[in-house]
Amino acid sequence: MFLIPTKNFLFSMNSDFKFVEDCLKKLVEVNTVNSSNSSDFFSVFEDFLNKNSSLPFEIVEVNKEGVLNRAYFFPSPNSNLKEWIVLDSHYDVVDGEKELFSPFIKYEGGKPFLYGRGSNDNKFGLVVMLLLSKQLKEINKNICFFVVGDEEKGGRNGTLALLSKVDKILKERHQKIGEALVLEPIIQGSLLEKIKVGVRGVLRVNIRVKGRNFKASQPLPTQQGFVHGFLKFLLDEAEKCDKEEAFFSSKNIISLNGKFVLRVVGIKTPYDRFRVVDEGEVNLYIRYPPTIKKEEVLEWLKVKGEEFGVKVIIKSFEGYEGFVCNNHPRENIFFSALKEFNPYPKKTIEGGGSNAIHYNSFNIPVFEFGVTLYNAHLKDEKVDLSEIVRLSSFIHKYLKL
Repeated sequence: MFLIPTKNFLFSMNSDFKFVEDCLKKLVEVNTVNSSNSSDFFSVFEDFLNKNSSLPFEIVEVNKEGVLNRAYFFPSPNSNLKEWIVLDSHYDVVDGEKELFSPFIKYEGGKPFLYGRGSNDNKFGLVVMLLLSKQLKEINKNICFFVVGDEEKGGRNGTLALLSKVDKILKERHQKIGEALVLEPIIQGSLLEKIKVGVRGVLRVNIRVKGRNFKASQPLPTQQGFVHGFLKFLLDEAEKCDKEEAFFSSKNIISLNGKFVLRVVGIKTPYDRFRVVDEGEVNLYIRYPPTIKKEEVLEWLKVKGEEFGVKVIIKSFEGYEGFVCNNHPRENIFFSALKEFNPYPKKTIEGGGSNAIHYNSFNIPVFEFGVTLYNAHLKDEKVDLSEIVRLSSFIHKYLKL
């Protein structure tokens, strides 16, 4: 009598899959909400790295505002190489219930999924590094792993802090980072279906609108009464941009997303059904094309306000510049390594910011890609373990070219 092996049995017998499962379970079990428990996390990560790396490595550490970050340098045996390729992944996760840090495996449609907070965003990338470390001896390039915190809060105390120190160290050695591969789950796509080559700029702006324009006042659908015409214009512009999404093609389209918070300081007419805003504050979340600068956006707000007869006072703003990674020196090589994937990957700038924006500020070419996004930040966050193995295999193939 012969037994036909099940998919589950075949999966468990595959050493790479078993390694991925063991690593990810251990990493997810460490609660790293807001970059906490970083010492425990690095102890687990480095235990796997020390046992499995095919090359010796050097560690550079940066602790910024309590956020611990480490870079792992794996120099090529070819000492003449002056450039480094960085793989970047973050260990910090968003908050969640205690049970979310008790990972478990569940098979769905023949695929092995690991459930747990941070499994998809973003500890899968750390497991890719660990799996890749077993094969670094075959790659004739200088490879560096950036394992960072603070990404969920913008990455200034994470990737930016570590990158600043590493850049200085490499300059002293007459070396540099030649490119970066940022590992993040893919928005609205499957494994390697989309390669992120840029991002739209983002501004969070608090403005005060001063002035009175009775004729321009328009109904605001979500509230009773009337609101100043300039604010209605911003709402209309946001709706138009959301539909068109012409972020590459038009310099004039500004997407104004998010909740508008209006504090009325003005007067009330004798008619209860009318309200006219004389002065108010508005919080804007602005996403704009990567081809323009934040100064242009802020000026645009002022100019448009003047057209409605009001003075726009920008009280505060924060955010990041957009970018598009053009003229990547190894772009053709990168996409040629993806020819086996179906559908063939396409370039995108979809999604929000990530650690990729910090490499752009150092003029380092960067690609962002990863596994399929499954319920990140939610109670049923999960990752397909087979995708981690395939992703590591692709990166290994690319780095050998």
